[in-house]
Amino acid sequence: MDERQRARLPTTEAALVPAKFVESLRTIGSLERRVLSVAKGVIEKHRALNVQDLFEESRRALRNEGHEQIWNAIDSLVRKRIIYPRRAFTRETVLDNENRRRVFELISRRPGIHVSQIRSALGLDYRTAALHIEMLETFRLIRTEHIENNVVYFEHGTNAELDWFYYYLNKKNVLAIVGAILDSPGTSFKQLQEKLEGFLDRTTLLRKLHVLAEKGFFSVMYDANAIVSIDVQPRLVDKARAFAAAFEGSRP
Repeated sequence: MDERQRARLPTTEAALVPAKFVESLRTIGSLERRVLSVAKGVIEKHRALNVQDLFEESRRALRNEGHEQIWNAIDSLVRKRIIYPRRAFTRETVLDNENRRRVFELISRRPGIHVSQIRSALGLDYRTAALHIEMLETFRLIRTEHIENNVVYFEHGTNAELDWFYYYLNKKNVLAIVGAILDSPGTSFKQLQEKLEGFLDRTTLLRKLHVLAEKGFFSVMYDANAIVSIDVQPRLVDKARAFAAAFEGSRP
């Protein structure tokens, strides 16, 4: 390996990403698969993998391959984050840690959630929650978005067009409004207000309805100045129901 190649190598250790979470794993080439097999063997032996050691082990195991081709395969695996410049916690998958798996599962069930809600739902302190979120981001199991000055999280690969919808479902009282409308499609504002009486005052309810309608989540019909019909947009109905069920299941 020459100095130019050596300079491109990450200097820290690497861990393996769970294959079922890596879409690119299905498209890696034959040499990349053989290098990945070598990497797994090294991790089993040493419980951590330095990419310099991976090159040396691969060079010995794959004698018929050129050094440049082996390095390119390692570089490709790193760029695809099938291996990553980070020390392995164990020789198993990144989700073997129970709390990290719980954080990932919660984000999967409740997209658009922020760290305070994660802490509350799982009973974690801020530092623990933040560390697990960072690791999940590192391996591209989740993605981070900034919405209305808030940092919120989504499972990696989910439809970004729905980010705002899920973000609002996580906001206070919005899920109650959506649930009431789902229970009574075509409800009027007066009926909705009666159903949520004691829970939301008229001004707050009206303000939230206007915001959600402006975002395109609701269809609203007026008669003069009165709201006579409110519906969740058809394309969002199933997603709202699934979110509501997941939300109930994740209450602390």
